Amino acid sequence: MKSAITIRLLSTTTNHKGDLFTRLMDDLFFALGYEDIQHDVAKSGREIDVQGKHRTEPRLLRAECKAHKKTMGGAEVSKFRGALRAEQIKAGKKAMMDYFISLGGFTESAVEQENELGDEGIILVNAPQIVAHLERSHVLVSNKNAADQAGRCVSYAGVDNDVVIESIELLGHEIGYLKAVYYSHNKKTTHFALVHADGTPLAADIAQAVIDDDKTGGGELHKLQYLAPAPLEQDRRVARTSALEHYRRWIGEECGFIQLDGLPIDEKLSQKKLTLEKLFVPLRAIIPREIDSAGSENDKQQHNLFHEGVIIPIGQLLSSRRHVALLAAPGGGKSTLMKR
Repeated sequence: MKSAITIRLLSTTTNHKGDLFTRLMDDLFFALGYEDIQHDVAKSGREIDVQGKHRTEPRLLRAECKAHKKTMGGAEVSKFRGALRAEQIKAGKKAMMDYFISLGGFTESAVEQENELGDEGIILVNAPQIVAHLERSHVLVSNKNAADQAGRCVSYAGVDNDVVIESIELLGHEIGYLKAVYYSHNKKTTHFALVHADGTPLAADIAQAVIDDDKTGGGELHKLQYLAPAPLEQDRRVARTSALEHYRRWIGEECGFIQLDGLPIDEKLSQKKLTLEKLFVPLRAIIPREIDSAGSENDKQQHNLFHEGVIIPIGQLLSSRRHVALLAAPGGGKSTLMKR
């Protein structure tokens, strides 16, 4: 499975898309420890996309933020560095952390350029790093948990054996952040599930609004089959049925066989694990007859112990009584009966 390497903002208007990007940047820098975040701060001859201060340390924040898919090169990063010189002078002795955020990522030359500058370089942050920061601060559900939730949707749809997980993408939408978990069949993307940032899969009707917005923006979610979660009651019924099936299977494995250890039979036979039903002989139980309730307690005990009782199939006894004391001579079949 590929990591969440892309971030897409689903919106029908440019202004709304800008609002989604602003929220994404606010959450990112809050996760990095900053507060008093301000956007599009006008300066003399320049504009700072984001500025703020660290919550606990004497550090200032200045950032350039790009939402488009274009990969940023060294020239764009150097241009931002030039715009920061006046800010660095103004900051004086206070440390200033410089970030360049790009959803489209950076060229190798741009990354190498900033690495060579060491502590003087600008911190470059791409889409996978944004996702990682938001997951660590628990703003987003992790890819693992998103995949687990999506897997339940796959099971409910009954396509467990037909598809494999392909990739996970982060979507920004007015209802919040969503992890889109994509599945493929024979290397072709065919299905997807949507898991909210809080770890909840989206119901089909809510997901449809996301799919419609994606289509308006030129996306292709509408070409794939959506994997909706099971309705609540249906989910419970499936869980009950599955639990009962597993329990019955366990009962069959645990109690459906018998070994004849210690019995006077052939040594080889005693070591074999035999099916209980092939050897079991149906048993009957003797239960006391009903007696006059006016009798003394001692009379009742004597009657129960010595008076001839009623003979019934053992299954009838066990299905009609909540508590039974089963008495028999050694080797009478008490343990084998309980297994069966």
